Amino acid sequence: MNRPKDLRHASELVGIAPDAEYRATFTDRFGAEGTDLIRAFNWSIIPIVAGIGIGVTWAAKRGLPVNSTLAFAYVALGGIIGAMIFGGGALLFILSVSRGAGEGFGAFVQPQGEYERDYSREDSLVARGDVAGAVASFENIAAAEPENLEVRLRAAELYRKSSAFEDAARLYREVQSKAERSRDDVHASLRLIDLYLAWPENEGRSMRELKRLIDKYPGTEIEKRSRAALANLKRERFPEVVT
Repeated sequence: MNRPKDLRHASELVGIAPDAEYRATFTDRFGAEGTDLIRAFNWSIIPIVAGIGIGVTWAAKRGLPVNSTLAFAYVALGGIIGAMIFGGGALLFILSVSRGAGEGFGAFVQPQGEYERDYSREDSLVARGDVAGAVASFENIAAAEPENLEVRLRAAELYRKSSAFEDAARLYREVQSKAERSRDDVHASLRLIDLYLAWPENEGRSMRELKRLIDKYPGTEIEKRSRAALANLKRERFPEVVT
């Protein structure tokens, strides 16, 4: 990529005249990798000097003249070994630390597999009083994303607040049918029960939902709590059916 061209384009966006004398630097051309290479080179200087020193020591122990070819070879070999072993190790360390830290922070900010869709547009429509527009947007998303349970729950809540009980119930039942986790199924069921209790002439359907949970999750805490809720509901709202 031609970096100066990118800079001219960016400067046009912010209204700053480009510097005609600008020359791309090493880090401009190589980015983060260029910075890592510079750091690795700086870290390698001492190991290279140490390697050269070892080469000189080798040559001195063998009694070689300083200006001899073999002595020069020892010195060069020491420098190369220092650069390869210690300098290379420094490069690997820097790359592993810088890349690992970056990837670790990225995973912390946005863990893989936990992406959450942003509904700020729909929320802003609701805030402006355009509930119909928000619901229509939710429905479009739901149609495009069959497995998206959250968008159905959001739309159902808006339908419920607008007294569009049929549409709210439809979406709660969709969540029930698509839920792979018991907590999603139970959440939709409880919202549907609340809906039925607020829906004239449909209060009795709330008991049917509790019985569904009892039958679907036998021997679990869900069954236990559903039985208790059903008993309380019968006693408080439907005393005529208490047995």
